[in-house]
Amino acid sequence: MILHNKKFETFSKVLFVSFYMILLLEIVSIFVHSPALLTAISLVAVFFLITLVSPFWGLWLFVAAVPLINGFGLLHGFGNISLAFTGVYLAWLPVYLLKKKKIQPLALSGFYVELLIAIILLNLLLVLVLVAESPIPSRSWFHWFSYFPFVSQIDNLWQIKAAIILLEGLFLFRMLEVELKDKLSWLAFTKVIYVQAVLIILFSLFQFFSLRAKGQDYIALSLPFHDTHSYGSYVVLLLIIFSYLLFHYKKNLPDYEEEQNRATETCGSRCTSFAQYAITKLVEISSCFPYKKIVLSLLVVVFIVLCVYSFSRMTWLAGVFFLLLIVVSAIKNKKIVISCCLVLIFAFGIGNLFAPDLLKSGDRSLWRLGTFLNVNNINKDHNLLVRYELWGRSVAMVKDFPFTGVGTGNFYRYNVSYENKSLGKGYVENAHNYYLQLAAELGLPGISLFFLILASLYLSKLTPLGRGEDLTPEIAVKPFLYGLGAYLMTMLTGHPLLLASQQFLFWSIVAIIAQGQYLDQQMQENDGQH
Repeated sequence: MILHNKKFETFSKVLFVSFYMILLLEIVSIFVHSPALLTAISLVAVFFLITLVSPFWGLWLFVAAVPLINGFGLLHGFGNISLAFTGVYLAWLPVYLLKKKKIQPLALSGFYVELLIAIILLNLLLVLVLVAESPIPSRSWFHWFSYFPFVSQIDNLWQIKAAIILLEGLFLFRMLEVELKDKLSWLAFTKVIYVQAVLIILFSLFQFFSLRAKGQDYIALSLPFHDTHSYGSYVVLLLIIFSYLLFHYKKNLPDYEEEQNRATETCGSRCTSFAQYAITKLVEISSCFPYKKIVLSLLVVVFIVLCVYSFSRMTWLAGVFFLLLIVVSAIKNKKIVISCCLVLIFAFGIGNLFAPDLLKSGDRSLWRLGTFLNVNNINKDHNLLVRYELWGRSVAMVKDFPFTGVGTGNFYRYNVSYENKSLGKGYVENAHNYYLQLAAELGLPGISLFFLILASLYLSKLTPLGRGEDLTPEIAVKPFLYGLGAYLMTMLTGHPLLLASQQFLFWSIVAIIAQGQYLDQQMQENDGQH
């Protein structure tokens, strides 16, 4: 479904301009209070200038460099990933408005995203009205508002910051929907996952050897992200993408000479700028790379190791489940598939028998593995019992505030009102289930739109878009659908999208899928006309 309507275009522009004003306020606040003003200005300026010259490459470099910026920020205490995005956005929107290009949604997924944006902006407006009516004691209204970029979840100001984090990811999706307007730019943008993979590996190796040098035995990797769970969510996503490409490599292997000629012909007819020429060359070089299978094999092995060393149990579960799905989809022999499943079940059963011994081990790594394999006593796992209570608190909030939610960033302050004294837990920062937390904070309209966005990617009956199978013989949408599925599974017990870095990574993958399906549909319609 393609939405061409002047009212939709106006609605989109109002949303984009409103967020532009919010980011201007945020950047002023950061410049006033920043402990590293030169770093902040440099980060904004670099991405602003790159995007001003080429909007596509500004977005490409930003998404590719998310692990780099976030990793250095964590190591050095300041390097706000949101600043880089602010630089991109402040340059990108004026360029499109001045060129009078359309920025309205192309498909249902984009329309759902804009409705979700509108709900969050309304939520943010209500927060600001409450502040104006009843400012926090000992702070002036301006000081209260201008300090929000530097707060944590325990501060009331987190309401504003949490809303902006959500909006940043959603607007990145919309920007990519506008930018990935043809097959060539779509193909070029998919290559960001390889840059991200290399950066994540480098940061992980740095952390691994640093912890080893300190004599630590239990090494739960998290760099370049904030914690092992958010780290595990994206690492398993990349693992599943690379695994799918490897297992389906022979079937999708292109004729290198034909693909190169196709890219060259496209450039000859469309390349009117250096940016377009660079896009074509990137696709041409990547399509003719002679050692893809070896590279994919290495990436799969390395990311399996990284998933293991995340020590996130849901990451392990998601990885095993989706790797099994890939094997089943790649191997047509039913006997082999059944044998693999039986071997996996047998191995897990044996592990469950030895789980009590692992739990008694003094080695924390073995103990963690024991908690994963200990199925018989899963109802006695303290961490799970705490999460059950938090999920119950979230459901109770939804029942009490079904249409409005408690407000973005307010789970921390509200959940103690639903405390179960038996577990001795008071204030807890998050619900350890992103879906329930989003429902608690934005209400049923917010979580419904979030599910509609995801459903439009996976359920053909809810969208007329194609499945992206014919985009190119080398790569299609399916690998990203599998990888996103693993990420979504980790959110059942995790909360990666509370973090700005994960918002950018998550919505860039969603944009690749949605726009790939849209382009595939366009190609099919064009072929039908001819």
